[in-house]
Amino acid sequence: MTKTLPNDVYILPRSDLIRLRILTEDVFSETWRNEVRGDVSYLKGEQITWRGENKLLFACPPAHKKQPFLTILSELADRNDIIRETKGVLLFLDGKPQVLPNNLVAQKPRPEGQRYISWAIFLPTQMAQALKMADQIGGGLSPGNPVIFAGFRGMRVAEGRDKLSKFLDGCR
Repeated sequence: MTKTLPNDVYILPRSDLIRLRILTEDVFSETWRNEVRGDVSYLKGEQITWRGENKLLFACPPAHKKQPFLTILSELADRNDIIRETKGVLLFLDGKPQVLPNNLVAQKPRPEGQRYISWAIFLPTQMAQALKMADQIGGGLSPGNPVIFAGFRGMRVAEGRDKLSKFLDGCR
């Protein structure tokens, strides 16, 4: 502002408006926090968009299991139709879909509460490492073609990167 001459107008570039959260595109807010419910602690990423709310819940397994897991919740209209039509579970890393093999699906898609669909996936070591490096993480349910999906392509990790790395490292 101080560098703009009195008779000039400086228009911020779109990238700066998004970085400063003046423009939010379709995402209104994203937060990352550690939470405890009962005797279970987990890391929650939460995103609120114009379409609804999305959550990523990272949890450590009980002592007798090896892999941490991720529960994904997405507020989706027509959730019963989406569940019925789902043929594949997707994990998005930096906007790119990865079709997950059935052995990594810990919980098939199901209605959760009044508004959500939830599903869970196991996170083997290589996938957990990729999650820690990703700029965005998302989840989706596909009727077969990964280009078509219900869910969300990405939640920004920047604010939660340290929490995510520490949490996943602590699960091992």
